[in-house]
Amino acid sequence: MPLAAEADGATIYQARCASCHGEDLRGTDKGPTQLSIVYEPNHHGDESYRSAIRNGAPQHHWSFGNMPAVEDITDDQIEQVITYIRTQQQELGFEQ
Repeated sequence: MPLAAEADGATIYQARCASCHGEDLRGTDKGPTQLSIVYEPNHHGDESYRSAIRNGAPQHHWSFGNMPAVEDITDDQIEQVITYIRTQQQELGFEQ
């Protein structure tokens, strides 16, 4: 993966996702950590991320309420965010 793509994904994540999922991907009182083993690729694959970002997601693993769709985000930006999250998951590891 090109370094620029990860940097762009990091910038987009910080602007569009961090307020709920945490600047460090470890969640907030508004949304869950992205480092939970629940989000490892074999349980929640990239298509799950695409769908949640585009369409929102009903509450199912957590008690934060439903995730709203992310407004005004392009398919390319979604892919960059997913690449960033997956890279961080590999670097930081998953938590229980």
